[in-house]
Amino acid sequence: MPPLTLIVPARMRRATPSARSRSALNTEPDSPKIELFATRTASSSPSWGSTTSTGPNSSSCATAEKVTVGDLEDSNAIGPVVSKAQFDKIQGLIQKGIDEGATLVTGGVGRPEGLKEGYYVKPTVFGNVKNTMTIAREEIFGPVLSILPYHDEEEAVSIANDTPYGLSGYVTSGNLDHAKSVARRLRTGNVHLNGAQLAFDAPFGGYKQSGNGREWGVNGFEEFLETKAVFGYSAE
Repeated sequence: MPPLTLIVPARMRRATPSARSRSALNTEPDSPKIELFATRTASSSPSWGSTTSTGPNSSSCATAEKVTVGDLEDSNAIGPVVSKAQFDKIQGLIQKGIDEGATLVTGGVGRPEGLKEGYYVKPTVFGNVKNTMTIAREEIFGPVLSILPYHDEEEAVSIANDTPYGLSGYVTSGNLDHAKSVARRLRTGNVHLNGAQLAFDAPFGGYKQSGNGREWGVNGFEEFLETKAVFGYSAE
């Protein structure tokens, strides 16, 4: 399943505070994704898979190569990134992955074939990524998947937690109980099992440097409450 990680916060959500109000801050770096079994996956986040199988690399390559890049009138297409600055950042990170020794499975630098203008990025998959590499540590925010191999579940969890951030994590498994047991070990504020979506009645927030406080649900309301202690309330 996808492995993990990144270290650079990309976006920040913040309640604009007055001089005396509380604030809630959550940074949103890339998310660890652990795949406990060979599956097909295509994602803009790093992912992990067994070192004894080429399945994750080949299936992700096949999926990425089917992606249409271009006109958004095609509902299956992905469009350009938002700006030249972001395009240049993504291109630089793809080149960094190549320079640092990751295996380029598909994609790469430059625009997709047939697109000479616009900030379009080739869907890119890297294999044999190490967690010390830049593409595993930094948020890319583009159609780039990094696959990190692991030898056993213990190593997969260790890689996933090897980051100062912890907003979201993902676990994919054919055995839901197994996925739950791994989810409990991830140091993230949110864990998605088998692609489950967010629920607005559940608390949202991160661990470690991924912010403080919680939004949504009962915990979100509690951010706006103050606790008062009254002493001597009961007669002795």
